[in-house]
Amino acid sequence: MLDTNFEIGSGLQKIPQYTDVHVGMKFQTQQKSMCFSQPSIAAALGIPFQQVQKYESGANRVGSSRLSDIAEFLGVRIDFFFDEARTGESVQKRDAADELQDFIGTTEGLALNTNSALIKDDAVRKAIVALVRAASSMA
Repeated sequence: MLDTNFEIGSGLQKIPQYTDVHVGMKFQTQQKSMCFSQPSIAAALGIPFQQVQKYESGANRVGSSRLSDIAEFLGVRIDFFFDEARTGESVQKRDAADELQDFIGTTEGLALNTNSALIKDDAVRKAIVALVRAASSMA
Protein backbone atom coordinates (compact mmCIF):
# COMPACT_ATOMS: atom_id res chain seq x y z
CA MET A 1 0.00 0.00 0.00
CA LEU A 2 1.38 3.39 -1.00
CA ASP A 3 1.88 5.75 1.95
CA THR A 4 1.24 9.32 0.81
CA ASN A 5 2.18 10.58 4.30
CA PHE A 6 -0.18 13.52 4.57
CA GLU A 7 -0.62 15.28 7.87
CA ILE A 8 -4.26 15.69 8.88
CA GLY A 9 -5.27 19.27 9.62
CA SER A 10 -2.38 20.85 7.73
CA GLY A 11 -4.10 21.42 4.41
CA LEU A 12 -2.84 18.01 3.28
CA GLN A 13 0.73 19.23 3.25
CA LYS A 14 3.13 16.51 2.16
CA ILE A 15 5.91 15.69 4.62
CA PRO A 16 9.26 14.75 3.04
CA GLN A 17 10.29 11.18 3.78
CA TYR A 18 13.51 10.56 5.68
CA THR A 19 15.09 8.70 2.76
CA ASP A 20 14.38 11.58 0.37
CA VAL A 21 16.04 14.02 2.77
CA HIS A 22 18.97 11.62 3.31
CA VAL A 23 19.53 11.24 -0.45
CA GLY A 24 19.35 15.03 -0.82
CA MET A 25 21.93 15.57 1.93
CA LYS A 26 24.29 13.04 0.37
CA PHE A 27 23.82 14.78 -3.00
CA GLN A 28 24.54 18.19 -1.48
CA THR A 29 27.57 16.99 0.51
CA GLN A 30 29.15 15.33 -2.53
CA GLN A 31 28.39 18.34 -4.72
CA LYS A 32 30.03 20.73 -2.24
CA SER A 33 33.03 18.47 -1.67
CA MET A 34 33.65 18.53 -5.42
CA CYS A 35 33.19 22.33 -5.51
CA PHE A 36 30.25 22.21 -7.94
CA SER A 37 27.66 24.97 -7.77
CA GLN A 38 23.95 24.25 -8.00
CA PRO A 39 23.74 26.06 -11.38
CA SER A 40 26.63 24.00 -12.81
CA ILE A 41 25.02 20.72 -11.75
CA ALA A 42 21.64 21.90 -13.03
CA ALA A 43 23.14 22.79 -16.41
CA ALA A 44 24.88 19.40 -16.65
CA LEU A 45 21.61 17.62 -15.83
CA GLY A 46 19.48 19.87 -18.02
CA ILE A 47 17.22 21.03 -15.17
CA PRO A 48 16.60 24.38 -13.43
CA PHE A 49 18.87 25.03 -10.43
CA GLN A 50 15.74 25.37 -8.28
CA GLN A 51 15.12 21.67 -8.94
CA VAL A 52 18.59 20.89 -7.60
CA GLN A 53 17.68 22.83 -4.44
CA LYS A 54 14.47 20.81 -4.07
CA TYR A 55 16.38 17.54 -4.50
CA GLU A 56 18.95 18.62 -1.89
CA SER A 57 16.28 19.52 0.67
CA GLY A 58 14.23 16.39 0.03
CA ALA A 59 11.24 18.52 -0.98
CA ASN A 60 11.20 16.69 -4.33
CA ARG A 61 11.91 13.02 -4.70
CA VAL A 62 14.71 12.10 -7.13
CA GLY A 63 13.57 9.61 -9.76
CA SER A 64 15.72 6.58 -10.47
CA SER A 65 16.93 7.70 -13.92
CA ARG A 66 17.72 11.19 -12.59
CA LEU A 67 19.57 9.68 -9.62
CA SER A 68 21.58 7.60 -12.07
CA ASP A 69 22.50 10.78 -13.97
CA ILE A 70 23.46 12.57 -10.74
CA ALA A 71 25.59 9.62 -9.59
CA GLU A 72 27.39 9.51 -12.92
CA PHE A 73 28.02 13.27 -12.87
CA LEU A 74 29.37 13.14 -9.30
CA GLY A 75 31.42 10.02 -9.98
CA VAL A 76 29.74 7.83 -7.37
CA ARG A 77 27.70 4.64 -7.43
CA ILE A 78 23.95 4.93 -6.87
CA ASP A 79 24.22 3.06 -3.56
CA PHE A 80 26.35 5.97 -2.26
CA PHE A 81 23.11 7.89 -1.74
CA PHE A 82 21.60 5.16 0.41
CA ASP A 83 24.53 4.33 2.70
CA GLU A 84 23.24 4.27 6.26
CA ALA A 85 19.78 5.45 5.17
CA ARG A 86 16.95 4.31 7.37
CA THR A 87 13.59 3.89 5.74
CA GLY A 88 10.14 4.33 7.19
CA GLU A 89 10.91 7.45 9.19
CA SER A 90 9.54 10.91 8.59
CA VAL A 91 11.68 14.02 8.81
CA GLN A 92 10.09 14.72 12.19
CA LYS A 93 11.89 11.71 13.73
CA ARG A 94 15.38 13.10 13.37
CA ASP A 95 18.09 12.56 15.96
CA ALA A 96 21.51 14.01 16.87
CA ALA A 97 23.24 11.99 14.14
CA ASP A 98 20.93 13.57 11.57
CA GLU A 99 21.72 17.05 12.90
CA LEU A 100 25.44 16.27 12.62
CA GLN A 101 24.99 15.08 9.04
CA ASP A 102 23.12 18.30 8.26
CA PHE A 103 26.01 20.37 9.63
CA ILE A 104 28.64 18.38 7.75
CA GLY A 105 26.73 19.13 4.55
CA THR A 106 26.96 22.90 5.08
CA THR A 107 29.72 25.07 3.71
CA GLU A 108 31.04 25.66 7.23
CA GLY A 109 30.90 21.98 8.17
CA LEU A 110 32.67 20.90 5.02
CA ALA A 111 35.35 23.60 5.45
CA LEU A 112 35.87 22.69 9.12
CA ASN A 113 36.27 19.00 8.36
CA THR A 114 38.39 19.46 5.23
CA ASN A 115 40.79 21.87 6.89
CA SER A 116 40.95 19.88 10.13
CA ALA A 117 42.04 16.84 8.17
CA LEU A 118 44.93 18.86 6.72
CA ILE A 119 46.40 19.66 10.16
CA LYS A 120 49.37 17.34 10.59
CA ASP A 121 50.26 18.24 14.18
CA ASP A 122 48.15 16.14 16.60
CA ALA A 123 48.61 18.64 19.43
CA VAL A 124 47.33 21.50 17.28
CA ARG A 125 44.34 19.45 16.09
CA LYS A 126 43.49 18.46 19.69
CA ALA A 127 43.76 22.10 20.80
CA ILE A 128 41.34 23.15 18.05
CA VAL A 129 38.88 20.43 19.07
CA ALA A 130 39.12 21.65 22.69
CA LEU A 131 38.48 25.22 21.51
CA VAL A 132 35.41 24.16 19.52
CA ARG A 133 34.09 22.13 22.47
CA ALA A 134 34.54 25.12 24.80
CA ALA A 135 32.83 27.44 22.32
CA SER A 136 29.90 25.03 21.86
CA SER A 137 29.29 24.83 25.60
CA MET A 138 28.98 28.63 25.69
CA ALA A 139 26.13 28.60 23.17
